[in-house]
Amino acid sequence: EDPYAAQPLELLDQGKAALAAGSKDPLVLMYVAMAYYHRQMGAPAYETIKKAAAAFSKSKKYPREIRFLMLKNQQRVAYGMGDSFAMNKFTETVPAAAADWFRFAMQDETARRHAWHLYDEALDYSFFHPEGSQLALDAYEKVADKDPWLWEMLQADHYFRVGYYYRTNRSSARVTQRGWEKLAENGAIARKHYRNAYELRPEYPEPAAELIFLRMNELEEEPEWVWFQRSIAAQIDYAEAYEKMLYALRPRWGGSHDEMLRFGEACVRTRRFDTDVPYMFIQALLDIQSEGVEWEKLLARPRMSDKIDYVFQNLLRDPTRKSMGELTHEQAEFLSQQLGFAVKSNRATVARAIWEHLDDGLLPEWIEKFKLKPKYDRSRMTALAAHGEELAALAR
Repeated sequence: EDPYAAQPLELLDQGKAALAAGSKDPLVLMYVAMAYYHRQMGAPAYETIKKAAAAFSKSKKYPREIRFLMLKNQQRVAYGMGDSFAMNKFTETVPAAAADWFRFAMQDETARRHAWHLYDEALDYSFFHPEGSQLALDAYEKVADKDPWLWEMLQADHYFRVGYYYRTNRSSARVTQRGWEKLAENGAIARKHYRNAYELRPEYPEPAAELIFLRMNELEEEPEWVWFQRSIAAQIDYAEAYEKMLYALRPRWGGSHDEMLRFGEACVRTRRFDTDVPYMFIQALLDIQSEGVEWEKLLARPRMSDKIDYVFQNLLRDPTRKSMGELTHEQAEFLSQQLGFAVKSNRATVARAIWEHLDDGLLPEWIEKFKLKPKYDRSRMTALAAHGEELAALAR
């Protein structure tokens, strides 16, 4: 599990106490580093992750999975700190470790998908540099007893990275003719391997979800909706399928904001509040606002506030998410977002109630996202809740 599954602040306090008591355990160091990272404390995260890496290199007692997770986290922090030297080093170490990790993962049916995700996340920090995936491809090709599904996924991922390397991340109007040709050439190879992977394991959602993105880039024939349905038929709460489908519905890809909202509403109708599926309605709102739509205009749509509260209330009430004692990080995330929406729509009673519950637990990233001024907005919501009718009369 990623360290942010626990409270980063609580984890950090426990980890620092263990280190102060004399622990030199590399796993403790790694979790302290990632707790710093998730608290947005880059410098101590970077120094601690380097100590963890050095300690792991001297220890042989941890299994392959933990050692590979360490490489991924080290790369993650280095990326956040902009350390290109470290990133280049990891471009070589991660793929070499991946081949060994894939061999280990084949021993357990449930580990195959986990192995793929761990590898894919590790290389995501250097998406536009396919050297790493080429090294992984070369290393795994030498393995005699390759897993057929992992091998197809590895090839598909590599060729799509190569195609996008030539296309670059520029807007369509600025992509060169050679860039389009290379994307089409390598994309066709990626499509073949993703389809092979899907045919090998239709009960796995990953290949179908990737084919949504290939369709968006006109590298696949069947529509995005077809591959989306195939992906969630394999796993109803596979996040990447929902994220890619929502992205495909953006206006720049031929969709519209209304379609994004309808997709989010369909996700709410599943009533699967034990998963993050209904949350996709909230994600649709956040994505629409990120495209320049003002909060006031977006939240003025009919019954929008009721829909937002319905999603958050049911997510927070679901028995699978409840905790003993203080708020979990996930609960603080939900409440911080619900508060942001309430403030932007001037729903003072809701905002005041959430603020009293959160106290000082409002998460910084949502203060920034909603452009909140905590002291001012809290005072304003308190005044509106207590004297709303008088203030409205004065305004009139």
